[in-house]
Formats: sequence, C-alpha cells, structure tokens
Amino acid sequence: MRGFAQVLFDEAHREAWSIRPERVRTMNPGHPADAGYVRAAELLRGAGHRVDAGTEGPLTAEALAGRDVLVIAHPSEDRWERTTGLGEPRFTAAELDVIEAFVRSGGGLVVMAECEQDKYGTNLDELLARFGIGIRNVTVQDPRHNHTGTSPTG
Repeated sequence: MRGFAQVLFDEAHREAWSIRPERVRTMNPGHPADAGYVRAAELLRGAGHRVDAGTEGPLTAEALAGRDVLVIAHPSEDRWERTTGLGEPRFTAAELDVIEAFVRSGGGLVVMAECEQDKYGTNLDELLARFGIGIRNVTVQDPRHNHTGTSPTG
C-alpha cells in the first residue's frame, strides 16, 4: 500500500514538539521521545506519506500548497516549555486566514494543545473558534481504569 498524504508539521511557531531528531535531542536531552513525534513521522514516511517540518517563516498559501494535512504541535512561550526556538507562538491574522482557507478547501488540521493552554502565549483558541470549537482546561479521571486504585474520591 502506498501513502498519499502530504503532511506539514509546523515548527516555526515555537512548538514544544518536533519531528526532527536533532531538535528533540536539544529540547529534551534526557528523554528526547518526550519532546517529539519523530517516531510518528517515521511511521508515516514508512507508509509512503511525505512528512516535512515547516521551519521557515510564516505559514502562507504557498507553504501549504500541495499539502493534505497541517499539524500544529503545541506552540508555547519558552518560559513554559523547551521549544523549537523558531518564530513566535502566536499566529498572525494573515496566517489564521491562510489556515482557515486551507481547512475550508479540504485540508486537514491537527492541533495539539496541553492543559492550562491559556498560559502558553499562543492564539490556538482564536484559530479553532473559526471552526466552532475550542480548547477546554479540564482534568478527566477514570475511576475504573486507574493506576493502583487511585480515584478522584481517594
């Protein structure tokens, strides 16, 4: 079976996760796998998909041309996370427009966020609001499937 998807992992907005092995080793030298989706990119490539890291400049229509999926992997200010060190964690108004147009014309969008998302200095909620969704800061616990009997009630 041959892949078809052309995937772009944005790494130009201070993302806290990377698909570049050398970058994740810098971001988390003690445990690089915790700073990246290197293995995911390898698996996608192994299935025949094209997977690239977008490390140059703002997101434009040209940067997304020919792509099927855009992945935004947790942009953050450096004071909260070790990041790719590229760009700013906020998308410009023009970038938000480009991403919206990309999705509305059939492109896929994968957005990865974390709990306490508001503190990271990004505007992912502004992007997602364009599609009628948002990020909620909640904790989910499963009292039946937990570690060593731990539950919300003790």
